[in-house]
Amino acid sequence: MPKQPLAFPSLSSSIVKFCEAHDDPFVASAPRWLNEFYAFAMELPQRYEWMLSDVDAFKSRVHESRTSVEFNRVYWNDQLSNIQSHALITAWRTLELLNPAIRGLNVGELLAPAVLARSLLELASAFLVHANTIEATLGKISFPRNTIVVSAEVEEYVLKMIWGTRLAEPEKTYKQTNALTFIQKLSKNENVKDLLPTYEYLCEIAHPNVIGNVRFWSHVKHIDEHGFRHVEIAST
Repeated sequence: MPKQPLAFPSLSSSIVKFCEAHDDPFVASAPRWLNEFYAFAMELPQRYEWMLSDVDAFKSRVHESRTSVEFNRVYWNDQLSNIQSHALITAWRTLELLNPAIRGLNVGELLAPAVLARSLLELASAFLVHANTIEATLGKISFPRNTIVVSAEVEEYVLKMIWGTRLAEPEKTYKQTNALTFIQKLSKNENVKDLLPTYEYLCEIAHPNVIGNVRFWSHVKHIDEHGFRHVEIAST
């Protein structure tokens, strides 16, 4: 079956002009990195076979292993399959958030794109922290000859990364880290010092607070004899 073509939204010409004239280099480069991300997305598979194993399936598979090399191959292929699947799902989630954000901006909406942008910041921050942690951890692992090598640290981290939740009272292993924790961790880097203030501003818009409400304030029509301001509010 041929691969279905994907159609991604483009920023309107007015937004592109706004970005290109902006003083902030990140905003100015937004059209370029957006196009680069969509070019990357075109290369992503639309379907993927995730080799997902439970404890019994894993035991059955490693029972066939005759050497430490075979055991390590099964064990680490299992971990890497989970990591790769999570990375792909994160890319798909990014697209599902980014596309409506672009479409909303193009028609002059502000609240929905701001809420979606907040979710995108959370998703990107979590993924970056996960990627850095996994890379650093795997970089320390060696495979001595005739030795079975496992890592409870990697297992627990990957479990929480994929199956983590904050609903009800999950076991400690599955209690997902608060999204703000990832934002705060990255914000310690001087190169992303604007991350936390930007995130907080987007949260203010998303919540029923003044910045989100002011979106609908138009202008003061007149002030009456008692000093009351008659403010016109509008849906657009």
